Amino acid sequence: MNELARLTFFALSMASLVLFATGCNGEHEESDTPINGEEENGEEENGGEENGGEENGGEENGEEENGEEENGEEENGPAGVQGRLESLGGGTVLRLWGEPGDRGYAEGALLCEEVTELIEDFVLGHVVRWSGYDYGALRDQVLSQTEYDSADLTWMQALISGIKDHCPAEAIIIESTYLEADSGGSRELEIEDLVVANTLADWACSSFSAWGDATESGSLIHARNLDYIVDAQGTIQRSQIVKLIHAEDRSAKYLSVSWPGMLGCISCVADDASLIMVHDSNGFAPSSTTGLVPRQIAMREGLLAAREASDPVEAAREVLEGLPQYRGNNFHLAATRGNTTYAAVLEYDGDATHDDGQTTVRTVEDNQGTPQTEDALVCTNHYRKRRAPSSCTRYDGLSDGLDLAASGDRIDVPAALDLIHTVAFQGTTQTVHTVILDESTNEVHIHIARKPGVPATTVEPLVIDLGTAFDADL
Repeated sequence: MNELARLTFFALSMASLVLFATGCNGEHEESDTPINGEEENGEEENGGEENGGEENGGEENGEEENGEEENGEEENGPAGVQGRLESLGGGTVLRLWGEPGDRGYAEGALLCEEVTELIEDFVLGHVVRWSGYDYGALRDQVLSQTEYDSADLTWMQALISGIKDHCPAEAIIIESTYLEADSGGSRELEIEDLVVANTLADWACSSFSAWGDATESGSLIHARNLDYIVDAQGTIQRSQIVKLIHAEDRSAKYLSVSWPGMLGCISCVADDASLIMVHDSNGFAPSSTTGLVPRQIAMREGLLAAREASDPVEAAREVLEGLPQYRGNNFHLAATRGNTTYAAVLEYDGDATHDDGQTTVRTVEDNQGTPQTEDALVCTNHYRKRRAPSSCTRYDGLSDGLDLAASGDRIDVPAALDLIHTVAFQGTTQTVHTVILDESTNEVHIHIARKPGVPATTVEPLVIDLGTAFDADL
């Protein structure tokens, strides 16, 4: 396997190629996936200030610039488009419904240049610029290594059609000196660009699930930070969007905190409160370098399998076994069935020769005393069962907080935010969004950082009621 082939997934999805090469304490974690470029992890930037939500709320953070209206107001999309932008929970959400082609067309028609801006500013202007590789060669390599099913390709082509049919002519144009050489620095958005963009889900993160004696209500509370290296233009923060997906082809509904043009899951919660959150991890090398499935597509498939399944963990594991990965993953999955909370970290990569197959299931039974409570599960960016556990200050800090909660100081939503804030990033690596699910109220609290240097944990949230969010007339 040549150098370009080995680095394609890593270089494209790692932005400046440094964050996920390092461990939780700035030391390199053991990994069989190729690494290029080394820097400190920036752990000292975590949660440097008190959680002052009032000081960095929606207006300070740029929310007002996004045209958010009063909660509950709806804006109809263009005629014949099966989607709309609407105000919900104190912010703007993108609601999409219908078949894959319908949803892709609507996303293109409604978001227009936001799709091409993400590719211009982040994929090309940040990722490709700092990787040092020609975009045309990288794109060809991604196309040769990844597989998308026909529904996802239909979605991508329809998104392009939606932009062409409903947006200004310039919205479909990508302009960048980092395009392939024969483009002349300007051309129309192509389906291949969306194929590449949808491989950009190699993220760092921290999360925990707590229930029973660890929470005030006894019900599940899940909190997660999505941490990433940010681009100079602030595109990765500014362009984040909450999507409410009514997937008629899958008879499923789910919420996704994501980016324009992304069709999978990064931080997703289904209408039944099943959830899945991505964390990059120190995986084993894949058994094959062809037929690989983008991480966010695998996450979506895992969530849809878990949704309403009697054993959501096993249902997700079975699906993931058929979706090989290039990088190591920790998928934090949580759901409640009756009086039973299912919480697991699916330690998952493309090594089919491992004794567990491609997926190792880690549950509270594998906590090994950290945390001590049996009513909480913590996840950061390293395997703890598929490989020997690594030292991680974020993991230990969250575990200590959850043990305190289980001993008497129970977790509620404010306490969950305070705890996840202690491991937030606010420098060149930034917590770009934070998601908290409170199953007792069926609400999802979504904190989105729109500006550099402002961790999402300090921003006022959108609060989405899962009980009513998907009942809207379409």
